[in-house]
Amino acid sequence: LMAIAPTISAMFALLVFGVVDDLKKLTAASKFLVQLLVVIPFVLLTDIRIHSLYGLMGFYDLQGIASIVISIFFFVFMINAY
Repeated sequence: LMAIAPTISAMFALLVFGVVDDLKKLTAASKFLVQLLVVIPFVLLTDIRIHSLYGLMGFYDLQGIASIVISIFFFVFMINAY
């Protein structure tokens, strides 16, 4: 239940930035920076992280910083996948 406010805040921030991007055509670097500024607090505040890769490339359980870094990479990747 505590993950609702940061989740809605992150979605709203990305929505607003997307509208600004549509109106002003921002650079790729600024888009990437904003995505990181939204995703990093989201991962840290909600603890919604990837805890295991289930044997992908020989990695199973991810601990601490590895879990956070992989999760941030995954979220930014998914934002840009479309």
